[in-house]
Amino acid sequence: MNRSKTPHLARERWKLWTKKRNKGWSYNWIGKHYGYDHTSVRYGIKKLKQENIKEDIMSRYKDYMINLQEDIEHLIKNGQITNFKQLKEDYEHELGIDLLTHIWDNIAPELIKSKEENNDTNKT
Repeated sequence: MNRSKTPHLARERWKLWTKKRNKGWSYNWIGKHYGYDHTSVRYGIKKLKQENIKEDIMSRYKDYMINLQEDIEHLIKNGQITNFKQLKEDYEHELGIDLLTHIWDNIAPELIKSKEENNDTNKT
């Protein structure tokens, strides 16, 4: 396996390790099999998970902004917007709540589970 640190190659390596880990392989075994230390494997899998979380948040943000633009265009065409400042504040507040809800419902449990797994691994 190529030991390149180029981001796209490292990411592909991390994806492979994640697949093996999801099949039940230990960090140690993955590391030995591919010529890496188990701590490198753990780091790579954790880093990939963090990148996936960031991509998910950015994707949700982009979708939200597209919907926001469409909503505003519709309201303008129908003459329903009179107070742009209040509209801006309402959408900023909604966006903040949407992201916090996503973090609370999806990201926090994953991070807690990951931390518990790390604690369990460190105890053995």
